[in-house]
Amino acid sequence: MVNIECQLMHGRLGDTYLMNNTYCETAVKEADGGFQYAKDGEVKKFGEEFNGKGIKKGSDVENPIGEWNTVDLYCVGRTAVHVVNGQTVMVNNNTGIDENGTILPLTGGKIQIQAEGAELYIKTIQIKPIKEIPEEVL
Repeated sequence: MVNIECQLMHGRLGDTYLMNNTYCETAVKEADGGFQYAKDGEVKKFGEEFNGKGIKKGSDVENPIGEWNTVDLYCVGRTAVHVVNGQTVMVNNNTGIDENGTILPLTGGKIQIQAEGAELYIKTIQIKPIKEIPEEVL
């Protein structure tokens, strides 16, 4: 499905992957030949026609294998925030779908949970409607 992914894979927990012509704008710094979220970084456009389809999380706050992690994903309007173990590791703004060079707003859709070639253990899922992203995670 068309989606902007909050990666759940160990070692990449909190990264962003843009699938099927999706688009976002994210504050980043250059790192390891790619881009890493940085709250005070330069805002760049991402997607098929821009700076690539992947953005690395701002910091690695994953627990070791065998320990549970907590992931909070906040989505309101065209903003998505990835919070891992209480720390904001990614903020994507102006999310959209690139339709032949025109960015259409991406403001809703289905929730997709994916396991790709390995087990994914989920202890609890809670879905709550919100009207704004809490200031403390921005």
